[in-house]
Amino acid sequence: MPERTKSPERMGNLPVIEFYPNERKVRVLDVTLDILSLPKDVNAQRFIPKWKNMEKTTCWDTPTVTLIRDMAVRLSSGISSRNEGPTGVSKSFAAEVICALTNRSYLRHNYSRESDIGDTIGRFVPS
Repeated sequence: MPERTKSPERMGNLPVIEFYPNERKVRVLDVTLDILSLPKDVNAQRFIPKWKNMEKTTCWDTPTVTLIRDMAVRLSSGISSRNEGPTGVSKSFAAEVICALTNRSYLRHNYSRESDIGDTIGRFVPS
């Protein structure tokens, strides 16, 4: 039987997140994802969110878990996704969780009417 580490949070009888380190897999409810190898470049690793930072501080409410699972379904099926919705429904957080669980890079961009183009492309001020 593979070694398992379990998240303390459960949804019904099923743990929300369950790791299978010997198989390099993680399960989100009923969806299994591959865990990628960490990049050798330390600078590349800094864009991968740390699961330990979010596992103890997250309230696993049903809408958030459902969104994370839906993103996991699309990722495991190779389906591109675009997540739209109002502020505060955990779109960015769900993507960050998926990245933390699978060792993928995460870089958040936020575009709205109030966005400043200088935040995206930088600012050049000639002397």
